[in-house]
Amino acid sequence: MVGKSIAYPVIVVVAVSGICLPAAAQEVDRWGEAVDVERYVGLYDDDLGRSWFVAEAEPPMGGDAPIPEDHLMVGATFGDVAPWYMKTLSDAEFIRPGFNEYNPDIVVTFEFDGEGNATALTFAYGDDAPQTWLRSGNLPEDWQ
Repeated sequence: MVGKSIAYPVIVVVAVSGICLPAAAQEVDRWGEAVDVERYVGLYDDDLGRSWFVAEAEPPMGGDAPIPEDHLMVGATFGDVAPWYMKTLSDAEFIRPGFNEYNPDIVVTFEFDGEGNATALTFAYGDDAPQTWLRSGNLPEDWQ
């Protein structure tokens, strides 16, 4: 077919998933509103006597993931596991959204004293019975 050109239709599909939002709006959509992290930060003990930490979210060791300031992460002090990065739902409620049937939502709900500082949290993992963990102290001075 010398001298002939055939035009094929080109179909472009664009999936919009927050891509048109300004960066600040995307950040709020993913992380929720910023909080006064000092009200929540500390160690919390579960029913088995294990300590869990609540700290300001920061990139994993050696990572440079863009994590906004004034957001929380929750993790175990007793094992070598990655923390859960929490999205703010309200002043008291945070979520690590589930991503399949084996990794359901993790919802953390805080209780506060008269000065607005966290004294306990309720940890809910999928269909498991929620657990209340009491705040047992501050993070160590050399916390990382």
